[in-house]
Amino acid sequence: MTPQQIYDDFNKLESDSMGGYIWKENPRTGEAIYNEIKELYYAGKEEEAVQYIKEVYECEEEVARQVFDIFKSKTHKVTPLMKAEVEAYERACRNKNVPKCPTCGSTNIKKISSMSKAVGMLTLGILDADIHRTFYCKNCGYRW
Repeated sequence: MTPQQIYDDFNKLESDSMGGYIWKENPRTGEAIYNEIKELYYAGKEEEAVQYIKEVYECEEEVARQVFDIFKSKTHKVTPLMKAEVEAYERACRNKNVPKCPTCGSTNIKKISSMSKAVGMLTLGILDADIHRTFYCKNCGYRW
């Protein structure tokens, strides 16, 4: 097999008995070949990944190295900077002060605009309930 054929072999999805799709599995371990190579790649264990390809496909080391080079060129490697950015974003989202509906706890809310309050004041006068309200919950309709 050529390096491209080997790459195509472990990179393609196969249908399973339930009608879904799975990666081609290593017959010895039962693990998806693509996932094992990806884990070794992300862990920085390139030589182990090459040896793994060589063992599974029983090919020369040079062919396995070429297969791994194809894999690297088509796979987006997560860098430490990317991981740090994701962690910072998740931390910011957790700490974000997002208003919630006091009735149902939803964050699906809308701020009642000044224009809406002014129109209500002109049409209903002091009887308009939204004059002293700030938010409107789109889920339950509560205004506060």
